[in-house]
Amino acid sequence: EPDRTSPTNRQEKTGAESDDRIGKGEDLKAPFDHDVFLAESLKSGEYVLGFEFLFKEARQERRPCRMSPLSLIRLRGPGFPLSEEGFFKAKDVVCNLELFSEAASASGFLNAAPDSDGILRRMPVLIRYEDHLYPSLALATLMKANEITQLYYMIGRSGTPMLLIGDIVIPLDDHGNVFVNFSFGEEEIPRISALDLLEDRMPEDVLKERSVIVGCSAAGLEQVFSTPRRAVFSSAEIHADFLETLLTGGFAVRNRDFVVWEIAAGLLLALFICFLVERTTVIWSVLAGAAAVIAVWAGSRIVFHASGMVFSPLYPSLVVLVNQSVLTVFKNRKELLRAEKKTDDALVLLKSSEKSLNSIIMRIPDIVFRLDQQGRIIFISHAVTRYGRRPEEFLGRPILDLVAPEDREKSRFKINERRTGDRATVDLELRLMLSRKDASAVGGFRYFRVSAEGIYKDESSSSKVFVGTQGIARDISDQKEMEDRLQRAQRMEAVGSLAAGVAHDLNNILSGLVSYPDLILMDLEPDSPLRSKIAKIRQSGEKAAAVVRDLLTLSRRGVSISDVFNANKLISDFLASPEFSNIDSAYPKVKVETRLAGDLMDVKGSPVHLSKAIMNLVMNAAEAMPSGGCIRIISENRYLDTHLKAYELIPEGEYITLKVIDEGIGISTQDLNKIFEPFYTKKQMRKSGTGLGMTVIWTTIKDHKGYIDIESKEGEGTAFTIFLPATREAAEVKSRAVLEDFLGNERILIVDDIPEQREIAVKMLSKIGYSVSAVQSGEEAVEFIKTHEVDLVVLDMIMPGGIDGLETYRCLISEKPGQRAIVASGYSESERVREILRFGAGAYVQKPFTLEKIGMAVRQELDRKVG
Repeated sequence: EPDRTSPTNRQEKTGAESDDRIGKGEDLKAPFDHDVFLAESLKSGEYVLGFEFLFKEARQERRPCRMSPLSLIRLRGPGFPLSEEGFFKAKDVVCNLELFSEAASASGFLNAAPDSDGILRRMPVLIRYEDHLYPSLALATLMKANEITQLYYMIGRSGTPMLLIGDIVIPLDDHGNVFVNFSFGEEEIPRISALDLLEDRMPEDVLKERSVIVGCSAAGLEQVFSTPRRAVFSSAEIHADFLETLLTGGFAVRNRDFVVWEIAAGLLLALFICFLVERTTVIWSVLAGAAAVIAVWAGSRIVFHASGMVFSPLYPSLVVLVNQSVLTVFKNRKELLRAEKKTDDALVLLKSSEKSLNSIIMRIPDIVFRLDQQGRIIFISHAVTRYGRRPEEFLGRPILDLVAPEDREKSRFKINERRTGDRATVDLELRLMLSRKDASAVGGFRYFRVSAEGIYKDESSSSKVFVGTQGIARDISDQKEMEDRLQRAQRMEAVGSLAAGVAHDLNNILSGLVSYPDLILMDLEPDSPLRSKIAKIRQSGEKAAAVVRDLLTLSRRGVSISDVFNANKLISDFLASPEFSNIDSAYPKVKVETRLAGDLMDVKGSPVHLSKAIMNLVMNAAEAMPSGGCIRIISENRYLDTHLKAYELIPEGEYITLKVIDEGIGISTQDLNKIFEPFYTKKQMRKSGTGLGMTVIWTTIKDHKGYIDIESKEGEGTAFTIFLPATREAAEVKSRAVLEDFLGNERILIVDDIPEQREIAVKMLSKIGYSVSAVQSGEEAVEFIKTHEVDLVVLDMIMPGGIDGLETYRCLISEKPGQRAIVASGYSESERVREILRFGAGAYVQKPFTLEKIGMAVRQELDRKVG
């Protein structure tokens, strides 16, 4: 800034001659300007002018600056890339007055900043500004004093950047800093008072052949720093020390290799601390660790003052402190665990101490209790908090009040036990009510297995006094639920095996009712009066086949999941179907409302089976409302990010849900766990139902890897919610087949042990143009194919008395590799069927089959490209 104290500036500001000398009558020929005088002085000698860089955003308006950038020659060192990107880059500059900048022969920046701990250890030598490098004040002074105009920049063999000034090598860090050596011993850089200098009280030899740093800041306003040498250094002293370091070459060295030595020192100290912690007490190891930390800091300071090498004591000290703390904690923990183990052993030996036993009982998940002579609870363990109750709530209550009424008689004398030893109560199963409301247990009761024995106090050597009962109760509700599920699964498996066998025989019997009408209808004239009668026969056969499919579904082997479809369309199609019309006609007071999600995701499975399950749910809902009401069908997407505990445990995942809600009579708690059992029904005579409807629903949902939730209250209605895994696969668009789609003239061999089935298959396939032969066993099929060429084999899967379809196909492909075949069976798809498909068979067709079904399967296999 211009000097406001100059007489010229004051005259311009006040418009009067207010200078003291003018007031005294002194004759000044011209106005006196201090700034001009200073500029003239700067021109008369070798001066380096300081300025300051800024690192904040640049100002909009800036004073023109004249600075002296460096002329730097960059030399590449061996094996290391040369880069200046890490140097500090200024965004703005605080310029001197232009007449000063023009007068001084050189310039250098004044910037310096302490480390994060507030100590100044290094100063920048070079700073980038507007694509040029500028020197610090000390470097510019050194270059001016030695008349050096050219600098060299290179990377040394150790990877350290270096600046070469004549014979002086300046080691830099990656940011262009130099570690300043503040360790000059007792001798300090001399200071000269400005007043002494102005009044000529200083000898001339004091300044002769010296570089002088002139600090112009007022006392108290100049920037001060803390350094390793002294607490407070002025800005002028800092730059003087920096210049002294450059002149003497006594740089503080911080090589990259020092980190390795610091790590090695840390590891050695860690081993030392390990030894101390293991061998000595905590106090001595702590004292030794503190001494090690002090020694590390003192040693690094001594090395720095002696040689200028900067070793950081931070890492070794941190290793010592962390290692000391962790090992001490582990040692104390180990001793604590050893002490706890001894205490636990002592507690086992001291059973009579109730207070000691409590600490053990608190950790037992089972419920430990103690009763007085009258059977009232005087102690109950903390395990009851699992049921939302505090132990204090049970104290003083008779334990029989917690027992289910049906179990009180058998537990009256066993839970309030007086006997001991082998006669004491062991593993008594009963139901207890511990929680106020337990939704997971029927009626709020949970199953427990109780063991109890009497407690006696010796009055004399010949008699004992009964003082109460002690026992333990283990919650086995989950175990009972698993047992019930296992029994239910076993019953389902047994009934399913029976249903599968019956269904196989019925399928063979029904073939005539389902297959022959197709053949007859093809031969009848379009206006024949018999067509409607034959169609009714076929319709009856298909209804009977549907019952058989229910039996196969019951056996959990009747659904081959393959199609991708949308459940909303399934519901819409059902509501437009004759089956729903029949329900609507039978229950005119029942209304159906739907709320279907517009963005419902697809599912993968069998639309036919799932539609049957929805139909059964709607039928049951209608029958549950004899006086009428509303059935609501709701679909929506649902994502579970955690397990849902409902009627069954539903894992997390992406689902679609189908909910059928009625306002009917509801389901009792006793019936809720039985409704899916085979042949379990509470419907009255002449009402629809065979006892398989709910079982088919359960089995169908499980075959689709889905889950069911039920909410029901007697007199208020029932809500069934089906969870089906959602799929992001694209649905396949299928076109309706016509007779021309499955006509052909290839050679086909029928293999079936039942004559009627062979006859039906031969007539059907012959009717649509194929050349058909038939044999009654797998052995005959193998012999036939040795002497005849056939394009396709239709294999029955089950052929008693000989080899079955799988073994037959193995023999066929062994005789003629690549032989095409399809599988037909009255059973549903089994593991052996899936195995024959893996061997290369084309398709599986379930009996009884229609002309369309068998025709399409044959045509698709013949047209399938192999290889």
